Amino acid sequence: MVKPYAGPLLSVLLRTASAKDTNPAVASYCLACLGELARVGGEDISPSVDKIMALIMEMLSDQTSSLKRDAALKTLGQVASNTGAVIEPYQKYPHLLGMLMRFLKTEKSQNIRRETIRTMGMLGALDPYRHKVSLQSIRNRFGSAHCSFTASA
Repeated sequence: MVKPYAGPLLSVLLRTASAKDTNPAVASYCLACLGELARVGGEDISPSVDKIMALIMEMLSDQTSSLKRDAALKTLGQVASNTGAVIEPYQKYPHLLGMLMRFLKTEKSQNIRRETIRTMGMLGALDPYRHKVSLQSIRNRFGSAHCSFTASA
């Protein structure tokens, strides 16, 4: 029933979740809805994965809201498993692995650590050599300060 409305729902949810004046709880619920939409819409959502991923990365980086981080992790797993975007997020966002590893090491919330492990499983295995080469390329392009947080990855 929802599939024909996936496009309009997607645009409204993306716009609401990414607005700067949106309440963090509303933004996280919009992101959770995007994950459910990916579960229902699957391949219909595939053309918008980059927009969704940009929003996910923004919310994963938000240190002020564990609600946003939790919603972003769940949505990342749902988008990856239902649109076939596995391993690609690691390649398009080389700092994602370092961010997820940091969650495992420093996050106080047991739920976020558990969801991180689940999401990493859904994203799949990454060739360590290719990841290292990708990080080195970014460091060479932007300098070491830009990727200093990925050193633990």
